[in-house]
Amino acid sequence: MKNVLIIQEDPSYRRLLKSVLQQLGAQFEEATDAAEALKQIAKGTPHLIIMDINLPDNSGLGLLKKIRATEETSKVPIVIFSSTTSIELIMLLKRIGISDFIVQNLEISKIQEKLEKVLVSVEA
Repeated sequence: MKNVLIIQEDPSYRRLLKSVLQQLGAQFEEATDAAEALKQIAKGTPHLIIMDINLPDNSGLGLLKKIRATEETSKVPIVIFSSTTSIELIMLLKRIGISDFIVQNLEISKIQEKLEKVLVSVEA
């Protein structure tokens, strides 16, 4: 079974992501900020990370760079799930190496479709 780390401050979006992941048959861990996310990653490298770039203390971009710079997590697929629609930021995120970007207000079926595509490509 594939293990996914959800890094999202907003409880309603965490619930939405957990529901979608349950439907896709994935297990998940949760974190609400960068420090908590790093603790979860230290417990075991996830198969996929879904994160908001707008984390408390503006730590999202720094966390993303840290994840990419660490050998154990450098190749873990990362999907950004955020309300941000800045083209410049999305292009920067793609250069850092995200797998996909999902806008938070997208239909649930589209969110599920995008996450399923990434999960299928991940080896358990």
